[in-house]
Amino acid sequence: MLKNKEVVFDILKYPRLAELAPLRIIVKKDEDGKYLGYCENSFSMSWETNRVNVCWSGVAYSNLGTTHTLDATNTKGPAGVNCEILDPLSEDCPIRIDWERWLNATGKYDQRNASFKVREETAHA
Repeated sequence: MLKNKEVVFDILKYPRLAELAPLRIIVKKDEDGKYLGYCENSFSMSWETNRVNVCWSGVAYSNLGTTHTLDATNTKGPAGVNCEILDPLSEDCPIRIDWERWLNATGKYDQRNASFKVREETAHA
């Protein structure tokens, strides 16, 4: 596990990160056209105006030497809800994740759900 935050920030800025560790978020627009993030809570999921669950797709490695394949890209969010699966590292993603706050989070759900803001050019579109 990486403990040096500068190394983690360098990894987040790496151009091919989406290929190496594809992160995904699930969002939808409310009736006013504002983005809502799909957020993990204690016993449920909810739609939030400023937080979104960060999912990871790929192979997860445990300390016991086992591996688990995770595929967030197959998750479509709740049934019957029109939502989008986005790459939060993409330049055309309509929201921006507060990566520094997420990497510094200490609470269980703050580590799973990242704060976000709508990009300025998206907000005025």
